[in-house]
Formats: sequence, C-alpha cells, structure tokens
Amino acid sequence: MVPKVLIVLCCSLYPIHWTTRAIIVPSSSIDSEDFNGKEWSFLVLADLHDTNPFAFYPLEDEEKTKWHEKLDTMRNIHNIYGGNNTDLIVMPGDSNSFGKLSPQDFAEMLNADLNIDDAVYRGSINCYNGLKKLFYDAGFREQTILATIGDHEIGGNIGFPVSPVKSKLMYHKSYRKAFVDIYNRSVNGTFAFQKPIGTATSRPLGTNYAGTSFAHRHKNALFVTVDAFKVMKDDNSNIVNYIDRTNGRGGEGAVTCTVDDMHLAWFEDILRNGREDPSIHHIIVQAHLPVVQPVRKTMCSGQFMDDAESSPFWELMERYGVDIYFGGEVHSWTATTSSNDSNLVQVISTARNFAGFLMVSIDNNSINLKAFNEFGPKKQYNGQYVEHGHLTIDKSIYDKVDIDSSGVLELIDTNHPLLHFTFEELVQLNKRQVLELHGEGSLIAKSVIIRGLNCTRALHNNGIFGSQYDAQVGNIELVSNEDSSSAGKFGYDSRMAIFGMGPFSAGDIVSLSFWMKASDKSSTFIVIHHGASFGTYVSLKKDHFTLILEHGFPAIQVHPESRMNYFDINIADNQWHHIAASMPRKSCRLSEIKFYLDGVLSTGALIEGGLDRNIFQTTSGKISLGGFGHSSPAYEDEYPRMKPYNGYLKDFKLWGRSLKESDMPSFTAATTSPPSTLEPVRPHSFSNMPTLHPSNVSGTPPPSLIHSQTPNYQPMKASSISSSAPSLRPRIVQNVISLDTLNMIPPSKQPSNIPLVNPSRAPNDLPSGLPHAYPSSSLNDIPSHTPSSVLEAISTAMPINLHSNSPSSLPSTLISTSPTRLPSILPSTLPSTSPSDFPSKVPSPIPSNLPSRSHSALPSTSPSTLPSRSHSTLPSTLPSTSPSTLPSTLPSTLPTRLPSTLPSDVPSTLPSTSPSTSPSSLPSTLPSTFPSTLPST
Repeated sequence: MVPKVLIVLCCSLYPIHWTTRAIIVPSSSIDSEDFNGKEWSFLVLADLHDTNPFAFYPLEDEEKTKWHEKLDTMRNIHNIYGGNNTDLIVMPGDSNSFGKLSPQDFAEMLNADLNIDDAVYRGSINCYNGLKKLFYDAGFREQTILATIGDHEIGGNIGFPVSPVKSKLMYHKSYRKAFVDIYNRSVNGTFAFQKPIGTATSRPLGTNYAGTSFAHRHKNALFVTVDAFKVMKDDNSNIVNYIDRTNGRGGEGAVTCTVDDMHLAWFEDILRNGREDPSIHHIIVQAHLPVVQPVRKTMCSGQFMDDAESSPFWELMERYGVDIYFGGEVHSWTATTSSNDSNLVQVISTARNFAGFLMVSIDNNSINLKAFNEFGPKKQYNGQYVEHGHLTIDKSIYDKVDIDSSGVLELIDTNHPLLHFTFEELVQLNKRQVLELHGEGSLIAKSVIIRGLNCTRALHNNGIFGSQYDAQVGNIELVSNEDSSSAGKFGYDSRMAIFGMGPFSAGDIVSLSFWMKASDKSSTFIVIHHGASFGTYVSLKKDHFTLILEHGFPAIQVHPESRMNYFDINIADNQWHHIAASMPRKSCRLSEIKFYLDGVLSTGALIEGGLDRNIFQTTSGKISLGGFGHSSPAYEDEYPRMKPYNGYLKDFKLWGRSLKESDMPSFTAATTSPPSTLEPVRPHSFSNMPTLHPSNVSGTPPPSLIHSQTPNYQPMKASSISSSAPSLRPRIVQNVISLDTLNMIPPSKQPSNIPLVNPSRAPNDLPSGLPHAYPSSSLNDIPSHTPSSVLEAISTAMPINLHSNSPSSLPSTLISTSPTRLPSILPSTLPSTSPSDFPSKVPSPIPSNLPSRSHSALPSTSPSTLPSRSHSTLPSTLPSTSPSTLPSTLPSTLPTRLPSTLPSDVPSTLPSTSPSTSPSSLPSTLPSTFPSTLPST
C-alpha cells in the first residue's frame, strides 16, 4: 500500500500569513504476502537541527529560513543520492534546535497574544509542518516518517534543571503534544501507527509514552521507535534533579534517559512478537541517545542512556536478536558492536545542518548502510556528498552473521587506543576535515583560535577515533630522540587541542599513557586536560580531568576540592618518564585511579579535606595537551596558578577501557633513563605571577600539599635494589612484603655504606655513613641517637613524604627536605628552605627569608626583613602591619600605621599618624598630627 498524501490549505500559525502545507499520512503495514523480497531502502536523518526559523517566519522569507538552499540540498539527496527509491525517512531525534530557545522566546517571537503553553505548541507545529513541506517539495512524497523524540524536541540542550518560573519542564506536555500531532497522527486525528505486532499493542498504552513510543511493520522489517526521556520524581511525586555518581546515571537535571517499568514490559512484548514472526527478517530499534560508549562526539550536550550495555533495554535487544540500534545526539559517526558477544550493532549518525545522511538498503538476507558526508566550497548547503563509510550485515548463512565495515562506520575495537599522537609530522589544518570545525565561510577550517593564538597546523590522530580527533596545534616544535621517536616541545605559548568532544563522559572508563620530560619546577603546569566546552564557571556538579605537574610532582585534579598528589619522585629532572593513569572500573573514586610512574604503581594522597567521590566527568568536554585548549574560559578563573606546560611530550595514547599489561612499555634502566639528545627546556619566566610555594626550590614536595593522609609506603624487593650502589630510579612498590614480615625485621647493628631509599621500621643503633633519603619510622618511635655525618645532600635523593614520629635528640647539620610533624628540641644550624606549618619552640640563630605561617612561641633573636606578627626583642627595620598588644622594648625607626593600645616607654622620633588611647610617659620630640584623648603627663 502506498501512503496517501493530502494537500490541504491551512491557516499558518505565523501571524497574518497563509501557506500551503503537505500532510503526509503514514501507510498501513505491508504484510509479508505483499512483499516480493526485492531490495528496498530508507533514509536516516539524525539531528537535522536546522529548522528553528520554520517556527517563527514565513517559509518564503529566504533571509530568515534559507528555504531554497535547504530545498535544493534535499532535492539533491532525493534525485542524485538514491532518495527517490526510499520507502521511509527515519529520524532518531533532534529535528530542530529548540534547546537554544526558552519557552518565553516562543511567545515573544510569534508576536501574538498567547500564553507560553500555546506559544510553545504553535511554534512547534509550525516547525514540524515546515520540515514536512520541505521533504514534500524535495520529492519525498510517498515516504512514511518515523520520528523519534530528542532532547531538543522537548526543549533540552543544557539539561533540564528544576528551576522556578522559566523551567522547560513546565511545558513538556506542549512540546510533546505538537510532536505527536504532526508526526504520529493522521489527518482525522487518530494515531497513525496502530496495527498490533502479533499480540502486542503497537504502543505502550497507559504510560507517558503512548504517543511517542511505537512499533511499525514495513515489508520484512520491524521498526521500534522509543522515547527514552524520563522525568525523575521523588517519593512525593515532586520533580527533582537527578545525578547518581555511584552508577554514572543522569546528570542532566530532572530528565534522565532510560526505559523501565511498563514501558520496558511493552518493549519486550514487541520484540518477542517480532522475533516469533518468521516473515520479519530484521528488527531495527531507534531512540535518540547512544547506549554503548565510547562514541565520537562534537558540539553536543553528550547525554547518554543510563547503564549502557548493562541496561535492561540493551539486554532485551540482544536477547531478541535486534539487528541495528540507531541513535543520534552526538553529531558524529560511530558504529559499535556489543561487548556481550552478540551481533547487535549500534550505529550513531549525523545529518546536522544537512551535512550528511545514511542510506540503508534491505533484502531478506542483508542490511547495507552507506554514510554520506558533505563536501564543497561553502560552509553549508553545498548539496554535494561523498560516501565515507559503509557497513554490511550479512545473514545469508543460517545461524551466522558476518559484519563488514569501513570508513566512519568501521566497527570500533576498544582494544586499540581511541587517540594516539606520535608527534611525527605537523600538517596544514585543512588537510583533512574535522566535523563542525568550519572556516570563515568554508566547510573546512584553515585556522582556529585557541586561547588567543591563531593555529594553522594539525597533528593527525592515529587512534581508531580518526580524523575527528585530530589535534589543532600552534607553537609546538617537533624534535627527534635518540631512539628514533619524535616528541613535541611545549612552552607557555604552545597550544594542542582536540575539537572533538570526549572521550571522557560521566563515569565511563578511560585510561591514558604518555612519555614526558621536564626540568621546570617553577610553577604548576597543565599536562593533560579534559574540561567542559560550555559555561562561564567550572561546574561543581560534574568533574573535569586535569593532570598537572606541580613544582615537579604529578597530580590529578577533577574538581576544585578534589585532587590526588603523587610524591614518589620529582620528575622535573630533565629525564624521560612514562606516565599512565587508568580507571579500574566504571564510576570509580578518584583515589581508585591506578597511577603509574615508569611502570610502577604509585600511591597517591588526597589533598587535606579533599573530596573523594565517584567520578562523573562532564559529557560535553574536550581534551587538550599542555593547556586548557578548547575548554571553557572558566578554568583560568578557577585555577589561576595553572600555566601551560613547559617541557616535552611523546607517544600519547588514550583508551576507552582500563589499561592492560600489554599496553605498558617494558621498563629497563635504559627505558627509564635514556641518554638524552634533547636540549633541556629552559624555564619560562612567570615573575609577574604568584606561585603557590615560592620557597620550594629544592625539588621537595610543597609543604601545603603534605597532609595527614600519608601513603602507606612499603620497601622494595631486595632483588630490585643493587647491592653495590644506590638505585638510579628508586621506586616504592606496593604489596610486595607483608606487614607481618616487616615486623620481624631486626634493627641494623652496623652503618650502611649507601643511602637508604625507603623508610626503616626499626632504628639503627649506629650512624649511617650517608644520609637517609627517607626518614626513619621505627617500630617503637625511637629517635636517631647520632646526627648524620655527611654535610651535603645527595642530588638524587628521593623526596620525603613521611615524617619522623619522634624528635631527634641532636641537631641536624643539614636542611630538612620535608617538615617534621614534631618540633626539633634543639635549633637547626641552617634556616629552613620553606616555611613550617608549625611554630618553632626555639628561636633560629639566622633570620628567615619568609614570614612564618603561624606565630612563634618565642620571639626572634634577630630582626626579620618582613614584619613580625608578634613583638621582637630587637627593633624592626620596617613598621608593624598591625598594633602590638605589648609595648616595644626599643623605639621604632619608622612611625606605626596604627595606634598602640598601651603607652610607649620610649619617645618616638617621628609623629604618630593616629592618636593614642593612653597617655605617653615621656614627652614627644615632635608634635602629634592628631589630638590625644588623654592629657600628656
């Protein structure tokens, strides 16, 4: 049966105008006896978007609607690329961009006396009728339209937050009603897709989805359209914002994406009946959102289906042999098979702004997909397309399915890296296309501005995500290493950013690895960053991922109050180091991330008071190397001390799974410390910018990063440490010696002839001939009885991240590289290189170059070059910044800026700038500029 097309003259809902509209009435199902088994085809248009003007302006207003450009484009799809042979138009959501409009915008732009509900409904009606007329005029006159609800059709784009007055949630019914009335109802108002599938009703009656979820039989295929958007409510039926960090669900306000309860039961009933019908050769399901992750993404909100392949929705599709699941949302192309060893294929496609489409042909034994992508000189509406991917599902052999794919539809194999940058060649940016990255008036950009820098070059992505994740770069120099590998040399003015979104998303597993070489310890440097693309502030609801190098020590920051520090070694030593980080499971906590330094698992430490919640990454983020890249400008505001990376990077890889042993290089002495042929990176000057720890110049952990959550370090295996010389790369290995074994280790009776690289759990009775690289942590908290006899530090000594549990009975002759948790009972002969978090009990014989962070229990014995917070026994050369609670014992050489609360015993040589509240016991030699409240004696 051929669908009927009625041309009716109807009143346009645009003010004042009348237009002719085409109302396409879907056909009844064509039963198997009417089908002769010949090949037939359908068109897939996901995320078309570019139709908002149809809602508010007459279609003939070319300046506003671009009607004829769009019409010519659709005509070419119909006449040149096989659209004339199609039976159906399948649209997996987002046929408009209503998410960019507020409900109030509808009332204002329609310029009519309408309440907001009516304005939303009428504007939506105009939009969908305009799109259907576009199809009709282009030649698609006999095609049935199978349309899916997307987030934009119900007003989404930046989620659906519960907020007063202007919340789009208040107008969901109007958005949905217009969608159903135009796409899913016949001219007489009855539901268009009513024929049952076996014993199952065609739609989930009695649910909120009875108008937007439905099944439709066409020839030898069953199509099931699913509305997966669910408004979340509490036990009192109040609409609530929903984010489940533990399971990685939600995150888009009050609307999450799932199929459950009666809706899910109907879905299973449809699939069961479809599979039991021998005349149905293929089952195809469409909804708006990707289920299987990761997928390529660009310029989208990145919403997803809760629980992915573990969802009952996906499991039912696998159980009943669904062939293809079509989705959209992410404005890119990805084909994926299930990891559950089924033949179900997820195909995510894009037709955004008419820039592409899928053409699908079907016979009894196979399904063939061809992906088409726009080309031409104009930014859009070129009307020319090239095939850039195919996928074939062959079921001609009984009980066997063969899948062949290529191009953008080549099946994703997550065993391989999604991203891989080898830093071998810089090419012109426009050498290959990155979807949505347009030039000024051109489809493919020749340059792009990244953080104020015009970038014209690119590094190709060699990972399986391909050209969509090419990096746009500026001011990066490629250099060769002795082992024939290439590296990128980064400086403060370098840029390397990826326009494609993700692959980080919510709680999805991600891992990465790379080599780095740095020597600059002067600041906090951004090495890898994934952050939100949109917004004017750093979201506290979702996380980012920023791997930094703080004064030489690596750390991972995912939230302003959530950071993990790794103090195993200061890696800003002008040597190559391998870094790897891996999420061991979905939605793991920050503290669960496996972090490897040169192949050895490192124990991290959360910042004091920091959050350790389940990771939920922004779903609309972009990744960059060496800086904040294409992410929101809000990150500079939130992290003003983070600077672009200054050093070398090479062989960067990112996976959409946890790391495997085979992903790691084999580590030898040569691997971890290769002979360097690269020049050292000279530190860039940030003299005009504050640093977190200005006194930290010795390569030790900044004091503010050391806190009570001390890592549980354990000794290395004896076989891994040379017996004749200290290790070049000492490492701390977890779980190699049990605590019971450690408790049995007796104290040493003789001095060691090499430095100790790990803390001892038993004290030495005799002094060591060389200094310890780590403090002692004895079983009985016994202090050392003898000071070290060596008067200079070893340059290769490991940084200290443990503290002594008892004070030393003798002073040290060397500067401590890490603060002690207990004060020394005798003064040090040298000043500390960084301020202590605790006051000293005994004054230092040498003045400090920096002010103390807390008041000293005793006065300083010599003047400070900066003002004291407590009174000094010697006069200060600078005025006090706050009044003293006790009188000075010697006169000041400069006037105070605030009055004293007690009288002075010695006259001042300069006048006071404020009156005293008490009389002076001696006359002043100069007049006061303010009267005294009490008479002078």
